[in-house]
Amino acid sequence: MDSAELAHLRCPDCGKEVGPLVGEPLCQGCGRRFARVDGVWDLLPASRDAVKINEDQVHVETGLPTWRRLFMHKRYWIEWCDADWLPTIVDRRTRNFLEIGGGLCYASALAKAKVPDAHVVATAV
Repeated sequence: MDSAELAHLRCPDCGKEVGPLVGEPLCQGCGRRFARVDGVWDLLPASRDAVKINEDQVHVETGLPTWRRLFMHKRYWIEWCDADWLPTIVDRRTRNFLEIGGGLCYASALAKAKVPDAHVVATAV
């Protein structure tokens, strides 16, 4: 995507096309308004499954801080992604990176670290 091309959004709630991510786009289908806060667009669905909402509580109940439990759970996947998989699709020529259904979006974070000038978009659900 070059600088003149704007990313377009499809509403995560009703599926209607909202338009370009500029200003505060409004979904014509359900009326939801989207805003960019500190450079980040909140594109999560307005309502999520209880499992997603309460995910942090599950980690707290195990007695470990959330970050430590997730790190231990995902450590080998992150190492594999960074060392083996990501280098096959991301290099200095990469300009765009899209991760769909990335959970905590580790691949996007690693891609952005490898190519800071790339346009990186990630979805969690």
